[in-house]
Amino acid sequence: MRPIKLKMSAFGPYVEPTTLDFENGLRDEKIFLIHGETGAGKTTILDAMTYALYGETSGKVRDAKDMRSKGVARSEERRVGKE
Repeated sequence: MRPIKLKMSAFGPYVEPTTLDFENGLRDEKIFLIHGETGAGKTTILDAMTYALYGETSGKVRDAKDMRSKGVARSEERRVGKE
């Protein structure tokens, strides 16, 4: 399975609605690298993918309910999904 697009909002450090497009710019590459500084949200991307598919985070290190962004109003809904 290959990710195409991932939409997140109020999930971990992704407070604002964010869409990651894994299709555009990768051409026909078979593999890709998610890289960035420590604390940039790389593992959160994997957690969001796992949450969208199975309703829980990857590796069972963090609980899904703890993935809600701390900087959003209580009325703001946590969202993760595909486009």
